[in-house]
Amino acid sequence: MRKLTNLYVLISSTLVIMTGVYYLNNKSLHEQGLHLTKAAERKLDLSVHCSGEIEAPTIYSLNLDTEESPSKILEMVSNGQVVKQGDVLLRFDSSELEKDLKSIQAQLTKKEKEIARLEENLQEEKMQNIRNEKLANFELQEREKSLLKLEKGEGILKGLKLRHNLEKTKKEYEKQIAQYEEACALYEEAYLNGKELENAAVCLEGKKEAFCDAQEAFDHYFTIHSQRVEEERSQLSWHQVNVLKNQEGSRLRLAIAEDVLKQTRIECTDLQRAMSLAQAQIEETIFRAPSEGIVVLSENQKKLRIVDASKRTIKARLTKDTMNDLPLGIYVGVEVAEHPYVQYDASLKEINIKEGMDTVFVSIAIDDERPDLYPGMKAKMTIQSHSIEQALTVPKHAIVSCDGNDFICLPKRRGYCLQAITLGHSNDQWAEVVSGLENGQAVFIDMPDSEEKIQRKIRKTVRG
Repeated sequence: MRKLTNLYVLISSTLVIMTGVYYLNNKSLHEQGLHLTKAAERKLDLSVHCSGEIEAPTIYSLNLDTEESPSKILEMVSNGQVVKQGDVLLRFDSSELEKDLKSIQAQLTKKEKEIARLEENLQEEKMQNIRNEKLANFELQEREKSLLKLEKGEGILKGLKLRHNLEKTKKEYEKQIAQYEEACALYEEAYLNGKELENAAVCLEGKKEAFCDAQEAFDHYFTIHSQRVEEERSQLSWHQVNVLKNQEGSRLRLAIAEDVLKQTRIECTDLQRAMSLAQAQIEETIFRAPSEGIVVLSENQKKLRIVDASKRTIKARLTKDTMNDLPLGIYVGVEVAEHPYVQYDASLKEINIKEGMDTVFVSIAIDDERPDLYPGMKAKMTIQSHSIEQALTVPKHAIVSCDGNDFICLPKRRGYCLQAITLGHSNDQWAEVVSGLENGQAVFIDMPDSEEKIQRKIRKTVRG
């Protein structure tokens, strides 16, 4: 009984399957749910849509490693910011360096004041030395004049007068002696009396006293004069030695003052170098833009770049069938998600077609001067080509291509047939049919069979 039941189930299932196969084979493809459309004449907009990432040549690159840096970042430019040459890109904390710089500046100011004081003192010392030297020379000249006056001036004249007086009194004394001796002889011969002899003796004594006084005055003068001359010479020699000592002392003091000034200037120069070094170290904590451009920061903000805004480009890929002989320089509209509802101006700069590949690489130059677009942004582009007012078109995905031949699937009462067509221009959605179809003719949108089977059928049709 169980065997009969199983046999009955098997026969029933087989009948159901055979009935379904028969139904499907005798049902049209359209009735099976495949979509149809009609070839129609419409305005064919040949604008090409593509996407890509904005690029620009790097002018300046800076690697940031804030974790290893002992300083903290106090200031940093933002992503997409436009900078000019010399603008601050990055500023680290330099408070300790600035503190050291202030200390050096204070020391330098103190040294500069000290140098000014030393220079003033040195100048005053030089002027005082000049005055002292002039005074010493004047005193030397006066002493030399005084000595010369004693030796060859008044001293000689007075000495001559005293000598003349001495010689005169000596002659008178000698004459008086002769007269007295003659008086004595006459007295002995009784030619003179005692009174006359006594008068002669008195005259002799007077002449003797006059001679002695003249001799004493002469000797006293020359003794005193010689002493004065010797004293003047001694004073002159002492003064000369003293002047030399003073000059030597002045030169020594000047040399010491100049050495102190020189050493202070060296210390001042060292402080100036230290200040320049501190300023350079502070400047090293500030990174400035070497030229004008747009700032681009990496996602982890470990790298900062400045790119040339005038050379921003977008690389994109197109297919050959969408190129439609696009000329270089044609207008391209650019949109980015960061700035919705804003369209930026660009133009087609370069087309690179590689042999054996269906992909075409294009380069689009951003002509818009606004700095809103910078590398890293994803952009959508519309290449504004021409349009065809009346073109017979079909959906692009309804076309089957094989070995350089283009076909389209047409519906039949049972199944489909392949129709060879010649294509013209196309955009992202529609393709122009130049020949092989008529306006209003129905075509399959969905493939009625597997692509492999359709291609085998195309090859068979082409060979037949």
